[in-house]
Amino acid sequence: MGYIDQLIGNYGYAAVFSGSLIGRLVSYEIGKRIGRPLLTWLGKWLRSSLKWSNKAEGWIQK
Repeated sequence: MGYIDQLIGNYGYAAVFSGSLIGRLVSYEIGKRIGRPLLTWLGKWLRSSLKWSNKAEGWIQK
């Protein structure tokens, strides 16, 4: 039983790592392609202004 548990555990870590990596890549591509327009559109629905996003963008550009 110990060997099988180790084998399954390693696949679990690989699945978590792969899922995380794929999620990051998808998020990056979405942000790269439609970042600002999507943020503006979501801001209307989430009742937030662009003030905080402009502030964060200023920090990144420094």
